[in-house]
Amino acid sequence: MRKHILGQPTPRQSQVALSAALADIDNDPPDDE
Repeated sequence: MRKHILGQPTPRQSQVALSAALADIDNDPPDDE
C-alpha cells in the first residue's frame, strides 16, 4: 500500500511539473528573431 502511494504522483506534483513544462516552453526565445 505504501509503495503504491509513493509510486503515484500527487496532484500538486503533477501541477508543478506541468507548470514548469509550460514555463519552459514560454521562456524559449522565438526562432524568427
